[in-house]
Amino acid sequence: MVRAAEAAAVRDDLPAAENGIYVAVTGRPGEPLAFDSLSRPSDGIELVGAFQRDGHLEATVFVPVEAKDRFPKLVEEYRAKNVTRDGVDTGKPRNRRLVEGIQAFRLAALSDLWADDPQLFPQAGVSFRWETWLRANTLDRFRAEAKRFGLSLGPAPLHFPETDVVLVHATPEQMADLSDRTLCVALVRRSSTTADFFDSLPAPDQADHVCELLGRIRTRPPEHVRATVCLLDTGVNAGHPLLSPFIDPTDCYAVEPAWGPTDTRGHGTELAGVAVYGDLTAVLDGAGTVDVPHRLESVKIIPPRGATEYDQLGSVTQSAVEYAEFIGADRQRVYCLATTTDEDTPHDGFPSAWSSVVDQLAAGIGVPGHDQRLFCVSGGNIRAQNITVSAYPSANDEAEIETPGQAWNAITVGAYTDKIVITDGSLAGWRPLAAQGDLCPDSRCGCWEGGWPIKPEIVLEGGNRAIHPSDGIGYSVPDLGILTTSKDHPVPSFATTRATSPATAEAARLAALISDAYPDLWPETVRALVVGSSSWTPAMVRHLPPVPQKSDYGRLLRRYGYGVPDLDRALRSVSNCLSLIAQDSLQPYRWSERSRGAVINEMKLYELPWPRKALLSLQTTEVTMRVTLSYFVEPNPSETARGRKLRYASHGLRFKVIRPDEAVDEFRARINRAAAEEVGGTASRGSDSQSWLIGSQQRDVGSIHSDIWRGPASDLARRSIIAVHPVGGWWKERAHLDRWASSARFALVVTIDAGDVDVDIHTPVATMVANMTAVQT
Repeated sequence: MVRAAEAAAVRDDLPAAENGIYVAVTGRPGEPLAFDSLSRPSDGIELVGAFQRDGHLEATVFVPVEAKDRFPKLVEEYRAKNVTRDGVDTGKPRNRRLVEGIQAFRLAALSDLWADDPQLFPQAGVSFRWETWLRANTLDRFRAEAKRFGLSLGPAPLHFPETDVVLVHATPEQMADLSDRTLCVALVRRSSTTADFFDSLPAPDQADHVCELLGRIRTRPPEHVRATVCLLDTGVNAGHPLLSPFIDPTDCYAVEPAWGPTDTRGHGTELAGVAVYGDLTAVLDGAGTVDVPHRLESVKIIPPRGATEYDQLGSVTQSAVEYAEFIGADRQRVYCLATTTDEDTPHDGFPSAWSSVVDQLAAGIGVPGHDQRLFCVSGGNIRAQNITVSAYPSANDEAEIETPGQAWNAITVGAYTDKIVITDGSLAGWRPLAAQGDLCPDSRCGCWEGGWPIKPEIVLEGGNRAIHPSDGIGYSVPDLGILTTSKDHPVPSFATTRATSPATAEAARLAALISDAYPDLWPETVRALVVGSSSWTPAMVRHLPPVPQKSDYGRLLRRYGYGVPDLDRALRSVSNCLSLIAQDSLQPYRWSERSRGAVINEMKLYELPWPRKALLSLQTTEVTMRVTLSYFVEPNPSETARGRKLRYASHGLRFKVIRPDEAVDEFRARINRAAAEEVGGTASRGSDSQSWLIGSQQRDVGSIHSDIWRGPASDLARRSIIAVHPVGGWWKERAHLDRWASSARFALVVTIDAGDVDVDIHTPVATMVANMTAVQT
């Protein structure tokens, strides 16, 4: 153990006082173990666990490197010295009570921190939901390292005087590595709370949980609410006690008054629960305050019985938006549209009337007010009843996004899953179909090629399916679903839902939280923050070959979009990771008498306030820059009907970053060449650095473009100018429609991340930005 402690001492990523080893202490069979003597606060030695194991007692202690010799000295004193009283030798060895109760010391493994039945310790390689008890004041370090490992943590840690408790999704190997790296873990237990636990409770017990949660909810007065999620669905039963604090019955409408605003189908009320809380399982399983800053409203667009005619879906959606905004004109909304149709499938990415209406509404066209709007729409679900383990995920890859999910201006949402725990005793031998962090078995993908947008842009939790042990078919079970509010409250209060509908409601919730935190942001900017904060999970990345090419990342994009959004990253900059946001506009085209037509007009160049000194000090340390450009286009679906699909969009915008040592005039010339090539119908050549993960040929489609640059910090320090420039669109090509002089808004979000390096890049940038503002005012 001393050698292990000496080896640990060479670590330089932890302060010396926090460095150490875990030691397992085995007691003698049938004899007491002096647990209180094992804890020695003066030496920094902590008793982190005490256990009864098979007829003997065991303990696990954390021993700082600086106290590595303490236990050997206690044993040596036992052998060599007796206790004295008033200077008289008593004949009793020192430390007798402690030493004589100990059979052995050894280095502790993760299983020595396991506080449940040893037979229930997770199998190697199997992902598991660990209830993790942390040593005092180590939560922040544990969170940061878990994120670096790519591990998913539960949303609501529990805080106690000397410990914090957090849920971790990991294999035993990952958990052991995380424990060894952080030295934060005190105990681990199994956490078996799933949606089925609450869903299967009798109605009175469910009502008790509803009352308990209501006591933890913190709301805002309606006049102080800055964001609203507007559900376009089957209606909402606003009397549910978990929904009534956030939705007034007068904010529930129907496009056809005869339908009434209430929800008889259940879908809309289920979405409402997710749009407020996310998955209720984690919320009910937690104990902290639940702060919900936004509100809900509902416009019923689906009749109580039957279905809306396919050719009426666009006009119904437009009427719903007009109705909502007429009643509450001053609200900052995120629209949630989680219903799709397969009546035009396959469409190969071509716009439909419904998707074009969504694009128009997002661009501020078609409804009075002319304000841009943010839509979160579903990518649609696999409609086959039997989803088999042998067909997954190839069947998903071949099932294209359904209408209106191909809308350019919407955030189209697919589904992934972290749900793999099956607790239902009647499902012995069943196992989850999808691996943790991989595609939800119900989710459809953007399987088209060419110039159509990347869809879905993001994926969020959509639940999993359980495989029957004999037939290999995946079935929907409550354990693997998302817990939400039931239309039939109080019998029952809860329901489970799955697939892309709850994922879409969760996307709308995240967008509303961002809008609440930053009420001055445009819908285009909120979309940029949601997409730009997204990343692929380890399970998704495992589908890449050992040496991936850009085309391999293209396949990931078509299945998962840009990945799973990170709300913390979207909302906050920290010392070693910051985001810069620009909201601006330009006029893409102007009239040229010489050409007798519209031509490219202007570009915008931004000098980034890079912390050059901090970056140059990092030398060759790899850093990351992510650039996300978001704008809304005015659709012209008639152009696609003429076979000119690249003219569907009114305009296109692109971003370019200056190269190290490239003069500004050279940069402008490179942009002009690239724009001319794209307007001429050819892909830009030689304009894309190999350091970009996705590359211009794959990212420059649709109306949101996001890419990641990785390279030496010193290289990034010399990439201090970014440009936004126009390419072609029907405003230019159809000049006789007199739209060529229109202005185009855009949002540009640039994030730099120094990873685990201890460097402050936030403060110097904040200082520069403050000085820039002072000069401008």
